[in-house]
Amino acid sequence: MKQHCFSGMITAHAGCENTAPNSAENVRAALDTGCEALELDVRIADNTVYFSHDALYGAALAHAYTLDELLRDIAGTDIKINCDIKQWEAFSPIFLQFQKQRLRSRMILTGLFPADFCDPDRNAAVYLNLNNYIQQDDIVQHPQAAAEKTLALAKDYGTRVNLVGFNLPYSWASKHLTDTLHAHGLEVSVWTPSDTASLSAMMALDVDNITTRTPLLALRLRQNFRR
Repeated sequence: MKQHCFSGMITAHAGCENTAPNSAENVRAALDTGCEALELDVRIADNTVYFSHDALYGAALAHAYTLDELLRDIAGTDIKINCDIKQWEAFSPIFLQFQKQRLRSRMILTGLFPADFCDPDRNAAVYLNLNNYIQQDDIVQHPQAAAEKTLALAKDYGTRVNLVGFNLPYSWASKHLTDTLHAHGLEVSVWTPSDTASLSAMMALDVDNITTRTPLLALRLRQNFRR
Protein backbone atom coordinates (compact mmCIF):
# COMPACT_ATOMS: atom_id res chain seq x y z
CA MET A 1 0.00 0.00 0.00
CA LYS A 2 1.30 3.43 -0.92
CA GLN A 3 2.26 5.53 2.10
CA HIS A 4 0.40 8.78 2.67
CA CYS A 5 2.36 11.94 3.47
CA PHE A 6 0.78 14.82 5.35
CA SER A 7 0.76 17.99 3.24
CA GLY A 8 -1.46 20.29 5.30
CA MET A 9 -0.50 23.85 6.15
CA ILE A 10 1.29 24.70 9.40
CA THR A 11 0.27 27.97 11.06
CA ALA A 12 2.21 29.49 13.96
CA HIS A 13 -0.19 30.37 16.78
CA ALA A 14 0.16 33.70 18.59
CA GLY A 15 2.95 33.22 21.13
CA CYS A 16 4.59 30.45 19.13
CA GLU A 17 7.93 29.05 20.27
CA ASN A 18 7.56 30.64 23.73
CA THR A 19 7.48 34.22 22.49
CA ALA A 20 5.29 37.05 23.77
CA PRO A 21 1.94 36.63 21.97
CA ASN A 22 1.03 39.19 19.31
CA SER A 23 4.43 40.87 19.34
CA ALA A 24 7.23 41.68 16.91
CA GLU A 25 9.25 38.88 18.54
CA ASN A 26 6.34 36.51 17.89
CA VAL A 27 6.25 37.46 14.20
CA ARG A 28 10.03 37.09 13.79
CA ALA A 29 9.93 33.64 15.40
CA ALA A 30 7.15 32.52 13.06
CA LEU A 31 9.04 33.81 10.03
CA ASP A 32 12.20 32.03 11.18
CA THR A 33 10.45 28.67 11.35
CA GLY A 34 9.51 28.75 7.69
CA CYS A 35 5.88 27.87 8.37
CA GLU A 36 3.25 28.90 5.84
CA ALA A 37 1.08 31.12 8.03
CA LEU A 38 0.97 33.13 11.24
CA GLU A 39 -2.10 33.65 13.46
CA LEU A 40 -2.58 36.93 15.31
CA ASP A 41 -5.48 38.24 17.43
CA VAL A 42 -7.02 41.40 15.96
CA ARG A 43 -8.52 44.31 17.91
CA ILE A 44 -9.05 48.04 17.40
CA ALA A 45 -8.89 51.11 19.64
CA ASP A 46 -8.68 54.82 18.79
CA ASN A 47 -8.89 53.91 15.09
CA THR A 48 -5.71 51.85 15.37
CA VAL A 49 -5.70 48.13 14.60
CA TYR A 50 -3.54 46.26 17.08
CA PHE A 51 -2.91 42.65 18.04
CA SER A 52 -3.91 41.22 21.41
CA HIS A 53 -6.06 38.35 22.64
CA ASP A 54 -7.63 40.61 25.29
CA ALA A 55 -8.54 44.28 25.13
CA LEU A 56 -5.74 46.64 26.18
CA TYR A 57 -5.95 50.05 27.86
CA GLY A 58 -3.65 52.91 28.83
CA ALA A 59 0.07 52.23 28.75
CA ALA A 60 -0.45 48.64 27.65
CA LEU A 61 -2.36 49.80 24.58
CA ALA A 62 0.31 52.38 23.79
CA HIS A 63 2.89 49.56 23.56
CA ALA A 64 0.73 47.13 21.59
CA TYR A 65 1.96 45.67 18.33
CA THR A 66 0.05 47.37 15.51
CA LEU A 67 -1.04 46.56 11.99
CA ASP A 68 1.40 49.10 10.54
CA GLU A 69 4.25 47.33 12.35
CA LEU A 70 3.11 43.95 11.10
CA LEU A 71 2.95 45.14 7.50
CA ARG A 72 6.49 46.45 7.85
CA ASP A 73 7.77 43.21 9.40
CA ILE A 74 6.27 40.88 6.78
CA ALA A 75 7.36 43.00 3.80
CA GLY A 76 9.36 40.88 1.40
CA THR A 77 7.99 37.60 2.74
CA ASP A 78 5.19 35.39 1.48
CA ILE A 79 3.80 34.25 4.83
CA LYS A 80 0.02 34.19 5.12
CA ILE A 81 -1.61 36.04 8.01
CA ASN A 82 -4.48 34.43 9.88
CA CYS A 83 -6.36 37.41 11.26
CA ASP A 84 -8.35 36.03 14.19
CA ILE A 85 -10.89 38.79 14.74
CA LYS A 86 -11.59 39.30 18.46
CA GLN A 87 -14.03 42.20 18.10
CA TRP A 88 -16.17 42.68 15.04
CA GLU A 89 -15.40 46.44 14.89
CA ALA A 90 -11.84 45.52 13.90
CA PHE A 91 -12.96 43.53 10.91
CA SER A 92 -13.51 46.22 8.28
CA PRO A 93 -10.35 48.26 9.06
CA ILE A 94 -7.98 45.31 8.73
CA PHE A 95 -9.86 43.90 5.75
CA LEU A 96 -9.60 47.21 3.89
CA GLN A 97 -5.95 47.71 4.83
CA PHE A 98 -4.99 44.31 3.43
CA GLN A 99 -6.89 45.23 0.29
CA LYS A 100 -5.06 48.57 0.05
CA GLN A 101 -1.69 46.83 0.42
CA ARG A 102 -2.65 44.23 -2.21
CA LEU A 103 -2.25 41.49 0.40
CA ARG A 104 -5.80 40.16 0.45
CA SER A 105 -4.68 36.89 -1.20
CA ARG A 106 -2.42 36.29 1.82
CA MET A 107 -5.19 36.97 4.32
CA ILE A 108 -6.94 34.19 6.26
CA LEU A 109 -9.97 35.23 8.30
CA THR A 110 -11.22 33.51 11.45
CA GLY A 111 -13.03 34.67 14.58
CA LEU A 112 -15.88 37.18 14.73
CA PHE A 113 -17.44 38.55 11.55
CA PRO A 114 -20.12 41.23 11.05
CA ALA A 115 -23.48 39.66 10.21
CA ASP A 116 -23.52 41.39 6.82
CA PHE A 117 -19.95 40.47 5.86
CA CYS A 118 -19.63 40.01 2.11
CA ASP A 119 -16.53 39.72 -0.06
CA PRO A 120 -17.66 39.79 -3.69
CA ASP A 121 -14.06 39.58 -4.95
CA ARG A 122 -13.52 36.41 -2.87
CA ASN A 123 -9.83 37.09 -2.38
CA ALA A 124 -9.54 36.47 1.37
CA ALA A 125 -9.80 32.88 2.60
CA VAL A 126 -12.45 32.45 5.30
CA TYR A 127 -12.67 29.69 7.90
CA LEU A 128 -15.75 29.85 10.12
CA ASN A 129 -15.04 29.10 13.77
CA LEU A 130 -17.31 26.11 14.28
CA ASN A 131 -17.51 26.67 18.05
CA ASN A 132 -19.43 29.89 17.35
CA TYR A 133 -22.27 27.86 15.86
CA ILE A 134 -22.22 24.33 17.31
CA GLN A 135 -21.69 22.91 20.80
CA GLN A 136 -19.00 20.29 21.42
CA ASP A 137 -21.63 17.92 22.84
CA ASP A 138 -23.41 17.97 19.49
CA ILE A 139 -20.20 17.01 17.70
CA VAL A 140 -19.70 14.06 20.05
CA GLN A 141 -23.27 12.90 20.64
CA HIS A 142 -24.92 13.76 17.32
CA PRO A 143 -22.12 13.66 14.72
CA GLN A 144 -24.40 13.27 11.69
CA ALA A 145 -26.68 16.16 12.69
CA ALA A 146 -23.65 18.32 13.52
CA ALA A 147 -22.11 17.57 10.13
CA GLU A 148 -25.37 18.48 8.39
CA LYS A 149 -25.58 21.76 10.29
CA THR A 150 -21.99 22.52 9.34
CA LEU A 151 -22.77 21.91 5.68
CA ALA A 152 -25.80 24.20 5.94
CA LEU A 153 -23.56 26.95 7.33
CA ALA A 154 -21.20 26.42 4.43
CA LYS A 155 -24.03 26.74 1.93
CA ASP A 156 -25.16 30.02 3.50
CA TYR A 157 -21.75 31.69 3.86
CA GLY A 158 -20.47 30.28 0.59
CA THR A 159 -22.80 32.58 -1.33
CA ARG A 160 -21.15 35.67 0.17
CA VAL A 161 -17.49 34.93 0.85
CA ASN A 162 -14.63 32.66 -0.15
CA LEU A 163 -15.48 30.05 2.49
CA VAL A 164 -12.57 27.62 2.46
CA GLY A 165 -13.67 25.57 5.45
CA PHE A 166 -14.10 25.44 9.22
CA ASN A 167 -11.82 26.24 12.14
CA LEU A 168 -12.25 24.19 15.32
CA PRO A 169 -10.50 23.05 18.50
CA TYR A 170 -8.43 19.99 17.70
CA SER A 171 -10.29 17.99 20.36
CA TRP A 172 -13.43 18.40 18.22
CA ALA A 173 -11.87 16.95 15.08
CA SER A 174 -13.12 13.51 14.08
CA LYS A 175 -12.80 11.25 11.09
CA HIS A 176 -16.53 11.54 10.40
CA LEU A 177 -16.54 15.35 10.36
CA THR A 178 -13.27 15.60 8.44
CA ASP A 179 -14.35 13.09 5.80
CA THR A 180 -17.76 14.75 5.44
CA LEU A 181 -16.29 18.21 4.91
CA HIS A 182 -13.63 16.92 2.52
CA ALA A 183 -16.32 15.14 0.50
CA HIS A 184 -17.97 18.54 -0.01
CA GLY A 185 -14.77 20.36 -0.94
CA LEU A 186 -14.36 22.03 2.46
CA GLU A 187 -11.21 22.20 4.55
CA VAL A 188 -10.65 21.51 8.24
CA SER A 189 -8.43 23.84 10.27
CA VAL A 190 -7.63 22.97 13.89
CA TRP A 191 -6.15 24.75 16.86
CA THR A 192 -3.95 24.27 19.03
CA PRO A 193 -2.25 20.84 19.10
CA SER A 194 1.29 21.47 20.26
CA ASP A 195 2.86 18.17 21.33
CA THR A 196 3.92 15.15 19.30
CA ALA A 197 0.86 13.04 20.13
CA SER A 198 -1.78 15.67 19.31
CA LEU A 199 0.01 16.93 16.21
CA SER A 200 0.44 13.38 14.90
CA ALA A 201 -3.24 12.65 15.55
CA MET A 202 -4.29 15.65 13.47
CA MET A 203 -1.93 14.66 10.67
CA ALA A 204 -3.41 11.16 10.74
CA LEU A 205 -6.87 12.73 10.29
CA ASP A 206 -5.47 14.57 7.25
CA VAL A 207 -6.71 18.00 8.35
CA ASP A 208 -5.84 20.88 6.05
CA ASN A 209 -4.32 23.33 8.53
CA ILE A 210 -2.78 22.98 11.98
CA THR A 211 -2.42 26.11 14.10
CA THR A 212 0.17 25.32 16.74
CA ARG A 213 2.36 26.93 19.38
CA THR A 214 5.21 24.65 18.29
CA PRO A 215 5.54 25.12 14.53
CA LEU A 216 9.12 23.83 14.46
CA LEU A 217 7.98 20.51 15.91
CA ALA A 218 4.99 20.42 13.58
CA LEU A 219 7.19 21.04 10.54
CA ARG A 220 9.55 18.23 11.57
CA LEU A 221 6.66 15.84 12.09
CA ARG A 222 5.14 16.81 8.75
CA GLN A 223 8.38 16.14 6.98
CA ASN A 224 8.59 12.61 8.41
CA PHE A 225 4.89 11.74 8.61
CA ARG A 226 3.77 8.53 6.91
CA ARG A 227 0.65 6.46 7.26
